[in-house]
Amino acid sequence: MKQDSSASPLRLAVLGLDSRTENLFRMFFRGPCQNSATVVSNDYAEATLIDLDAPQGKVLLQQHRESHPQRTIILLSINELARSEPNVVFVKKPAQAQTMMKA
Repeated sequence: MKQDSSASPLRLAVLGLDSRTENLFRMFFRGPCQNSATVVSNDYAEATLIDLDAPQGKVLLQQHRESHPQRTIILLSINELARSEPNVVFVKKPAQAQTMMKA
């Protein structure tokens, strides 16, 4: 999500988050992440953040891969994941601003 200060925020869809957590991420992106991303609907997203720990996390990931095969995916989980797939970035929970901005 790292962008220079003149760039527009990354348009990011979020899947597998309840409304409270989604709102926390909106504030997180605005504050600690210095407006590097903004949450938008899936139709307007450049990348997607998926909570793999959500009850339907793995299903959401599979569906998203099928519907948006070229889109970058940021996976959140409390468990370390070894991913070597192109366009997939792993972020360990709890998400830290520096880690998210690198993603």
